[in-house]
Amino acid sequence: MRYPKFTLLLCAVLASFLSCKKSEVQTNLEEKLSLRAASSGASGYEVPLGGNAFVTSAPSGAVEVINSNGLANWTNANSVISTYAKVPQAGALRVKIRAKVLPSGDSSTVKLTINGVSKQIKLKGGTLKDYTVGTYSLNAAGYIKMDLQGVSKSGGYFADVSHLILDSSATNGTVIYSDNNVDNTYYWSRRGPSCHLSYTIPTNQQVSYYYSEVKVPAGEDKIGSYFMANGFGQGYFGMQVNSATERRILFSVWSPYSTD
Repeated sequence: MRYPKFTLLLCAVLASFLSCKKSEVQTNLEEKLSLRAASSGASGYEVPLGGNAFVTSAPSGAVEVINSNGLANWTNANSVISTYAKVPQAGALRVKIRAKVLPSGDSSTVKLTINGVSKQIKLKGGTLKDYTVGTYSLNAAGYIKMDLQGVSKSGGYFADVSHLILDSSATNGTVIYSDNNVDNTYYWSRRGPSCHLSYTIPTNQQVSYYYSEVKVPAGEDKIGSYFMANGFGQGYFGMQVNSATERRILFSVWSPYSTD
């Protein structure tokens, strides 16, 4: 009797059994996550922090959060909030920030850093409005990281921030980001990329089992990642990265029927 053989060699799902190009995988992934070029309005591409930002550095006791409306509870000057978008080309990138400072009457100064260049912005007002940050120079197309950090504040909060607004020559083309929260899209775009590859099952052959192999390149096993070697409607099997030193094999199967 033969049993399925699962070999986990460390590539995040081999496309050898798919005949699927890298560009096709990227396009499908971006469509799946509602990552797309939204229509550029008069103000530019409005990138919501709710679906594209993360608190990437926070000291002990920091209370900053990203919710569906954007950045909230921004009180700590040492916290860094990073927002990501993908621009189609190198060039100038003009940025605005949509924010409010509560309670009304308070003010703050914050800074936005892109490619190591920081620009400060003074904020004041209890209703959301757009503030011009300035123009940055991008020397390559691709994903950009935009870091917000507090500088000073007159009250308890730096600001609530809903969007970063991008325009100018670097945005001529397709700007990629999660642009709405329909069907809870922000949860999936912030959770991380989820790429599912599949192949056509032959109908004219008697198949005992299928063999899949997953190889993860050195250094690409980011903490929190899960690499699925085999998955189906009611289960999965693969590797999970729990820490810098801990790896676990996860195997799960559940019933497709009501078992109540």
